[in-house]
Amino acid sequence: MTTKTKYATITQLISEQKLKQAFDLLIAQASSEYKEITRSKLESLSDNYKTMLHYTMSGVDDPARKQVYDHLVRSMFSLGDHLFFDPSTASQPVAAFEIKELQANYTQKINETPTAETTDEKQFSSFDLDLLFRFISRNQSLDEETESFLQQIVDSSSVVWYEKSIVISALTLSLGLYFDIRKFKLLHAFYDTQSEQIWQRALVGLVIGFYKHSERLIFYPEIKEIQTTLSFDNKLESRLAYLALQINKALETEKLTEKLQKEIIPEIQRISPELREKLDLDSIIKKDAFDDENPDWSNILSDSPELMDKLAEMSEMQLDGSDVFISTFAALKFFSFFNKPSNWFMPFHKENEEAQNAARMDEESFDVMSFLGGLQNTPFICNSDKYSFCLNLEQMPNDQKKMMTYLLQTEVDQMNEIAKDDDILQKETTSYKVLTQYIQDLYRYYKLFPNRIETNDIFQWSWDLHEQDFFKELTKSTTIRKIAEFNFKQKKYEKALEVFGTLQAEEHDFELFQKMGFAQQKLKNYRRALDFYKKAELFNSEQVWNQRKIAFCYRQLKKTQKALDYYLRAETLSPDNLANTAAIGHCYLDLKEYDKALQYYFKVEYLAPDNIKVMRPLAWCSFVLGKAEQAEKYLNKIIELEATPHDYLTLGHIEWARANKKQAAEWYAKALSTKDFSFSMFETAIAEDSPLLETFGVNLSEQNLMLDYVLFQTSK
Repeated sequence: MTTKTKYATITQLISEQKLKQAFDLLIAQASSEYKEITRSKLESLSDNYKTMLHYTMSGVDDPARKQVYDHLVRSMFSLGDHLFFDPSTASQPVAAFEIKELQANYTQKINETPTAETTDEKQFSSFDLDLLFRFISRNQSLDEETESFLQQIVDSSSVVWYEKSIVISALTLSLGLYFDIRKFKLLHAFYDTQSEQIWQRALVGLVIGFYKHSERLIFYPEIKEIQTTLSFDNKLESRLAYLALQINKALETEKLTEKLQKEIIPEIQRISPELREKLDLDSIIKKDAFDDENPDWSNILSDSPELMDKLAEMSEMQLDGSDVFISTFAALKFFSFFNKPSNWFMPFHKENEEAQNAARMDEESFDVMSFLGGLQNTPFICNSDKYSFCLNLEQMPNDQKKMMTYLLQTEVDQMNEIAKDDDILQKETTSYKVLTQYIQDLYRYYKLFPNRIETNDIFQWSWDLHEQDFFKELTKSTTIRKIAEFNFKQKKYEKALEVFGTLQAEEHDFELFQKMGFAQQKLKNYRRALDFYKKAELFNSEQVWNQRKIAFCYRQLKKTQKALDYYLRAETLSPDNLANTAAIGHCYLDLKEYDKALQYYFKVEYLAPDNIKVMRPLAWCSFVLGKAEQAEKYLNKIIELEATPHDYLTLGHIEWARANKKQAAEWYAKALSTKDFSFSMFETAIAEDSPLLETFGVNLSEQNLMLDYVLFQTSK
């Protein structure tokens, strides 16, 4: 058993209150590592526990037993953390004298009277911030002095918002590794400031901490107090709902990137020569080229309607806060700026000296602060990527830098115009832009920072928030429903069913049952899907969609007559529904009621005269009913457009039924000449159609002769 597995096992045993087993493993681990002090403490705790058990079993009533028990559990957790602490996660140590100096500098700043100059980043070097970041993020547990020092930072108006943000990120990373009640308290204090840049980051940190250490929370009254205080915040419900969805979107980033790289970019590259020629891209960088739209755009993109749909989908996802830019900026994290872990979490702000130096250019009319301010305010690019963009500008010649800043400024202006639209203003993306960007910054840190020390990638967690007690206590079923709906929309049907399942006891609306039925249907669990559709039917028995889904499931379960009954019920409500009409024809075909099937296929042909697919069942039913000429007419149309081996087989059957054996053999040979149609498949098809052929006077012995004849003909 690995050290990591041992630690996880012990933590689980303690959280499940199986303390004897946990004590045995902890004491054994302390003995193997020669940690005598820790072992002595564990043995003392174990003795206390045995004493408590003895009095409990003897019937002694102790009102303080719960407090004693919880304290014992907390001590076990704490000693386990200490015992399994991985020193490698505390690399890049911070010397004691550096911390003393850092605290002295910050204390001096905190005690200063705020002035306009205190917001100038030059007052504190990024080294100070990085030192502070490393000290907090690598610290397993904060002492009282450090907590007091960090609380001063929370309360101080002299410490600027982006410095506070760095502290929040350090606490968040540390809490993702180690349990520490003081870190929870500090993040809650930051959240209570209600500053937009601060509370949104702090809430992410709290949720990460609650989720990571969910098994411990019930043993800490301080945590319960924090959660109780949070529950009084009437804005918390919508905030947690949005946060949960953004985490789910982050988990989909790899799929989204793959879609971008495999579907959209190749399609754009395919049409790029035509774009360059028609759009005159070489002159598009001129300022006046942006004043009006190119009339050829719609014509070019109309040649690729699928691309238009995908680009529209990507734009909508971008507006909803999905991470569409990671593939663009992933390669731009090589700058020395990103060697410092704190800079992966540095909020983008126009006062940043490195951003100013990178964006400056030799042109008097260019206002670098205005440009950086616009970039700072755009909600669609995360902080890390904004720095990547600016630092990349520094590598460019002045003309190219000018072009890139102009293009980005144009894009930012367009996005800001979109954001003024009432519909967009109502989107949560705008009000929660800090939270969206912060999760994307976290994602880049965990996925792209090569010197990251943490081994537990939070985006590898299952994030089953709907199952967590803390989340259910702080939210309502509407938030859980949103998580389920997101997974449903992303076609993650198993996950959607799991989350929907937690709502069933509370919500008995027919749409919930329909979506659960549809998810089961997509997973090909037709019997379970049918159960949910039938439950939905109890709420609304006249909905055509639901009736058709019930019919579909019955048909998949080979209960054709029941399927037909439901399709016919749906027909009375929607007589000209093409899919329903075709499905009725299929049912009659399965039931071998060919004359009724033919009537419905004729109706499909009438409703959709260009539908080639319906000609096959029309031809087959016509042939079975002895209408050979009619069948032949449809088959000849099909062969002109998209022939299959089975079309040739049916033509062979028609000729054989007419006693034209040689012509039949020619059609069969034609079927065998098509790709991926073997003789064994031909033999099977003849065997399946044998009863039908016999009704036309073709006996079994002739069938065997035909097989051999065709085999000889095709073997030449």
